[in-house]
Amino acid sequence: MARGRPSKKSHIIDTALTLFSRVGYQGTSIDQVVVAAKVSKPTVYSNFSSKQILWHQALTRILENAETDLAGLNDQTKSPLQQWLTIWNVWLGDKNRLAVYRIMLGESHKMEETSFSLFKQLEALFDKALDSLLAGLDKPLSPAQIYVLKATSKEALLMPNLYASQALTQDANLSAELTALLNSLLSQD
Repeated sequence: MARGRPSKKSHIIDTALTLFSRVGYQGTSIDQVVVAAKVSKPTVYSNFSSKQILWHQALTRILENAETDLAGLNDQTKSPLQQWLTIWNVWLGDKNRLAVYRIMLGESHKMEETSFSLFKQLEALFDKALDSLLAGLDKPLSPAQIYVLKATSKEALLMPNLYASQALTQDANLSAELTALLNSLLSQD
């Protein structure tokens, strides 16, 4: 293996991530990756036999970055809501993760099972971070309460970021509403 090959492969993945993020899966072609990465088409194809394989490698990179981003976010000095919003802020702060959601929601008909599997792993990683926080609460929530909190957060935080690119996690009204929801869930018997 050539000495520069791993860094070229990484460079190609980084370039593809930028393109996937900007124009989606369907809007990205190998030719665009070649031009943007300033490499030859044989170089791309010697590392990735198809766009789908390149996409899988990009998803794997996003998954690895997400693991790093979420590691050690549990901060006992913050309230549960502050920790909840911190996890969401970190999650929504990565344009590549948001692109994955847009692609998997809007272009799923183009995806193979491997893509769905990697996406499920990505979502499971995020759920694990949220579940870890919830497990540390003084009063445990029921599965139904956890579902309501996650569904409300996803609708209030993820969806607006996907479609309007607005970071609602800093909105004082939203924070107050999530605080009220979390408090009501914690106070129920």
